[in-house]
Amino acid sequence: MLNNFIFFIFFEIILLSIIGWGFFVNKVFFKSENFTLIGFFGLSGLTFISLFSSIFFKHYYLHNVIILFIGILFIIFFTVNNFKNSKYLKHIILLSLVLYITLITPSTHNDFNYYHLPFTKYLSENNTIFGLGHANHGYNLNSSLFYLNSLFILPIIDYYSLHYSNLYFLIFFNYFLLIKILKKNVKDEKTRFISLAAFLFFNIIFYKIYDFGTDKSAQLLLVVLFIFLINIFLTKSSSLKLENCKILIFLTIFSITIKSIYISYLLIFFLIMFDLIRSNNLKLLNSLIFSKFFIFCLTFIFINSFHHFAHSGCFLSPVKFTCFPDLASWSVNHVTSGNLASYLEFWAKGGVGLFKNQNYDVINNYNSNFVWLSYYKNTYLFGKLFYAMKIGIIVIIISTIILYKVKIKKPNIKSLNKFFFLNLLVLLIIFYIWFDFHPRLRYGGYVICFLIGAYFISNLVSIILISRKNYVNAAKIVCIIVFISKVIYSSYYIYKIKESFDNFPFYNVTKPAYVSKEYIDNIKINYGVSDHCGITPSICAQRDKNWVELISIKKKIGFYILTRDYNINK
Repeated sequence: MLNNFIFFIFFEIILLSIIGWGFFVNKVFFKSENFTLIGFFGLSGLTFISLFSSIFFKHYYLHNVIILFIGILFIIFFTVNNFKNSKYLKHIILLSLVLYITLITPSTHNDFNYYHLPFTKYLSENNTIFGLGHANHGYNLNSSLFYLNSLFILPIIDYYSLHYSNLYFLIFFNYFLLIKILKKNVKDEKTRFISLAAFLFFNIIFYKIYDFGTDKSAQLLLVVLFIFLINIFLTKSSSLKLENCKILIFLTIFSITIKSIYISYLLIFFLIMFDLIRSNNLKLLNSLIFSKFFIFCLTFIFINSFHHFAHSGCFLSPVKFTCFPDLASWSVNHVTSGNLASYLEFWAKGGVGLFKNQNYDVINNYNSNFVWLSYYKNTYLFGKLFYAMKIGIIVIIISTIILYKVKIKKPNIKSLNKFFFLNLLVLLIIFYIWFDFHPRLRYGGYVICFLIGAYFISNLVSIILISRKNYVNAAKIVCIIVFISKVIYSSYYIYKIKESFDNFPFYNVTKPAYVSKEYIDNIKINYGVSDHCGITPSICAQRDKNWVELISIKKKIGFYILTRDYNINK
């Protein structure tokens, strides 16, 4: 009981700090009266701070307490004698109380002990180490979410707070959508339809908080991003259009730093350019480029790329053409980077375990020219993808019944303007990129399939059906049912597997045996682990002795640099 109370208190304290930082980021860069994104602003602001400070400092207790305490000071400053800010804070706390129980689980994501936890643990024990990717493939798979999570490592709860961020994303996502659904001042019925459908779909599909990994949090951000894209096209006010453009750019960059495969969503920027040209608002582009906001965004991108480059020698690891082995002495061999990228694509296309003699010629052949599709459709297409599609169809039907009358009106085909077709075209291009390179739902499939379906149907039903004016009560009931269902399911889940906890309410972690090799200044590489790295002290290498013996470590201008001789085969 005491552990549960401590776990909850730390969760709420960090939440308050995030909101405090959100108010600060909004004040400095956006000055928006729209409070629906304060939480996301806070998460992104802390992520930026973490990416920067990790270059020079390890993220352990003292560092993290200082950063989070500043956030608490911000929330006091921005909410005292401010009714709107205080009201927002109360709503978020209420949502957190309702959803907190979904956080309690002994389980973790499949990759959590493989590289999520080891990566975050490395950040808490060291400042940036160059060439870390030589030790373990996982260190080449950068995500800004690890840097954010590293700020939540605090006394008492230690590394058991790494699922907090998953629930924070869901809380802020739900708040944003609930405002869009229930506020009558949201005039665009298509936006309301997409918001209601998204609320139902993602709360049903993403019911396991521990299973978010680095993939699903960014997908929630992308839904919010698309809704703001629609708002840009509908907005005539130049100042409001500028604000929405800034928010969209900001959310896109944040999403890509969390998971680099979402870089295809940069195509949305062409839609912004088209809208600005069409409305003779190119002056807004100058306002964006020559602003502290734009400098902040460029710095965000630069620092994120720096960490990719520091670990692997690739500016977007493990994408081979972004690797410069001749530029950095610590660079991971470009063949290794290419093979890692090929293997990840091979895994996403369901190829792992299909071949007895699995080599990279087989992998590259399988990945190309849709050879993989015949295997994929039998193992994945008619399984998880069809299940998600069935949930999506049910959600679309429920959303239509709530928001529209069963009365057909005279179709207004003219409402399907060029923006509709352009948006749909960009979504289809993003879908093709996803399907051709990483066709797994967790790798962006949920969000792109949902957006295509919901956007198309929202425009279709708005043309042929009459919208309801008194939909709010029905929408409230459905939303409450979703929350109650999540609480009941989580309560039953905890009761059913309560014996699986090593230490309730904390999730279980892998504690493998390992062998250490010591280098300069007592720096150690812990290798030969009996399982995934888990809580093995950094640097953890899921490699054998022969591999580790070819790694050397030197120190230059205060930073440790790992290099490995790839010309010697052991």
